[in-house]
Amino acid sequence: MNPKIKLDVTDPDVVLNRQMTAALLQFQIVDQQPHGPQRSGEYIHLSMTPAAAMNLMLLLQQAKKMMGWPDPDGSPQTISVPPAKDRN
Repeated sequence: MNPKIKLDVTDPDVVLNRQMTAALLQFQIVDQQPHGPQRSGEYIHLSMTPAAAMNLMLLLQQAKKMMGWPDPDGSPQTISVPPAKDRN
C-alpha cells in the first residue's frame, strides 16, 4: 500500500454532528524535529459515516487483541459544544 498522504499524529478526538449522521476524527499533527517529535499545533480532520467509524473501531479492537495492547487509562473526556448561535 502506498498512501497518498502520510502524517504522524497524536491527541485523537472524536466529534459528532448534532444530527448524529457523521463522525469527525481530529488529530494533532506531529512534526519530526532533529531533537525529536514535537506537536505542531496544526490539526487534521477525517470525516466518516457512523458505519465507517464503527468499522474502524472493530479494526482497532482486533489490532489491540492481536498485538496485546493494554487497555487505555481512565475514561474518555467528552465535551458538548453548543450551536454557534448559542455560544458567547
